[in-house]
Amino acid sequence: FQGDFLHWGSDLSRKELLERMDVHEPQYNFRDGYGYCNMGFVAAGEIIPEVTGKSWDDYIAQEIFRPLKMNRSSTTYSALLKDKNACIGYTLHDGELVVEPYENIDNLGPAASINSCVDDLAQWVMMNSQEGRMGNQQLFSEDVIARATTPYNLVGETRGGLYDKQHFELYGLGWFMADYNGKKMVWHDGGANGFVTTTCFLPELDLGIVVLTNTDANWFYEALKMQIIESWLDMPYRNISATYYGFFENRQEQEAKETAMLYAKARGGGAVASLPLKAYTGNYR
Repeated sequence: FQGDFLHWGSDLSRKELLERMDVHEPQYNFRDGYGYCNMGFVAAGEIIPEVTGKSWDDYIAQEIFRPLKMNRSSTTYSALLKDKNACIGYTLHDGELVVEPYENIDNLGPAASINSCVDDLAQWVMMNSQEGRMGNQQLFSEDVIARATTPYNLVGETRGGLYDKQHFELYGLGWFMADYNGKKMVWHDGGANGFVTTTCFLPELDLGIVVLTNTDANWFYEALKMQIIESWLDMPYRNISATYYGFFENRQEQEAKETAMLYAKARGGGAVASLPLKAYTGNYR
């Protein structure tokens, strides 16, 4: 994730965040490598008011939520707080699940701030998998959907092991893509403090999947997605959930060891600050 320290927990506006990105040095040349950057979505979203005169939030509500009848979807922190039927998020702290308060990420807008539910997101997935159509109505042009799901950047080659039926992973305009057992798979994961999700569709199969979880400490969302896909493709059964749980447990153990080593290193050896502590005091941007 490139540039994430700039915006998570920040009270800067979207415009201010984009201005700060001017001093962020890209890790790769244009389309010369792959690195995920939430600010790319913010930049795309800020084009909307320049072209339409409407904020990204208003435009999304009018042009996507309403036509698709996504009646429970919203884009702001204040709307989430007012919703009386919203999930509470959780995270792991010292091995225990604890409540993770909602975080105001309105400044991330197009990258991470849509509040929604399975019923609403099912409409979004169906529209995408049907080339912009809902029933007999063409809500979005086929060209727009095709361009969004056209590969523009290589993420990586086959991951092997659990993904032995996949040869490559690509990125389009807001969608990951891969071949899986001979079928095109389009998806995107997402997360904020207390939540991780995935939205996926396989257009050749008319299959769409939405998995929403209310803890940011799980890989269940990915395991369930792949279990459904393999079942739909009538592939031999394998317990993907158990495999992913093993991955998750190992990852947690490794992170705990690394954290303990960092704390021990910081506390031991009589480490002394390079400068007087007053020299570190100030406003940082």
